[in-house]
Amino acid sequence: MSYSTDDQRILGEIERGLTRDEPALATLIDLLSEQFPHAVDASSDARASRAAIPAL
Repeated sequence: MSYSTDDQRILGEIERGLTRDEPALATLIDLLSEQFPHAVDASSDARASRAAIPAL
């Protein structure tokens, strides 16, 4: 499914906020996304912003 530009922007803001406010949860979500890549369609900029956080 393709998201509109506004939807992509909002989802990116949510992901960046999660990374900032709940880094452990964001890391867990990233790990699950790697295990089940077909189930996730995350934007590359949101993944890049979370990549800067060290794994726990």
